[in-house]
Amino acid sequence: MPKRFLIALLLVAGCWAQSDLRQRLSLTDSQVTAIVTLNQDYNTYWFARDRENALYGELAAIVAEPLPDAREIGTRAVELEAIRRERVAKQTILRGQVAAQLSPAQVVTVNGLIAAYTLQPLVSDAACAYLVNGNPYASRWFDTAVYATQRPGALFGYAPPLPSIPPAPAASFCNSNIFPISVRDYLNLTDAQVASIYAVSAAYSDFYARRQNRLTELQLEVHDMTAAAGADPVALGLRYAEMARIGRELDDRKAQLRDSARTLLNAAQTAKLKVLQDAQAVNDSNAINYATGCNLLQLPPGAGPFQPATGELSFCVL
Repeated sequence: MPKRFLIALLLVAGCWAQSDLRQRLSLTDSQVTAIVTLNQDYNTYWFARDRENALYGELAAIVAEPLPDAREIGTRAVELEAIRRERVAKQTILRGQVAAQLSPAQVVTVNGLIAAYTLQPLVSDAACAYLVNGNPYASRWFDTAVYATQRPGALFGYAPPLPSIPPAPAASFCNSNIFPISVRDYLNLTDAQVASIYAVSAAYSDFYARRQNRLTELQLEVHDMTAAAGADPVALGLRYAEMARIGRELDDRKAQLRDSARTLLNAAQTAKLKVLQDAQAVNDSNAINYATGCNLLQLPPGAGPFQPATGELSFCVL
């Protein structure tokens, strides 16, 4: 990736990001300055990759030859591995330097972020079981490719926003008719509780299907009206307003579903569910991603797409 593009990406991330990590950790101004400076110094080193880039170019040229020289390939591969290990060592040192800026209480909070992250698979299962809120960013009724074709410029921010409609329920529990076993075991739910949650979810699915019929009609009408010359703005506006109203109805009914499911829990189960809700709140705040980007913590192996690979560029916003 070109160096200038990466720098621009860092600047954009710094402008757009809204992190509560500084408040969550109660970082002082001096701590923020020190942590950001350490990461900036590391990035300066990281961007100085002329030899590494040259090695990749040399390797590409060698392997493109009719009879590549194995020794030449191996020599460069060994040098590339040495560079990788150096970056790993540099980032390890950086993490130690950043950790040294924190107080013992702040270290405990950072460890709490890791604990919240490890609970995210269980949080997702609980969302499928209608016990915690679903992904707030998944609510779009239109197909992106079709929308972009029908509404030029829609993906570039200057088309009018469309009503947000919750995604259709998939089966009963996120593409499965089986209640999530992980949630059942975690909360120690009884067969009767699971059956009751299934019943309220089925009622929501039935309600959604009936409202979806009307949504489909409205979408077709909007498509036809916008495709025709001289569309009636009042008629078009009425249909958008009705779609928005249906979206709010579905949101309200889904909230009622979650409330109904939660009322089936006893006190001990409610307390354990609260742990998942808190973990979800931490994840939704992006505090884990920001802490990782500033090298305040290293997530466990295989921790997902937002974890920078060891020895990689840091994205520090505080």
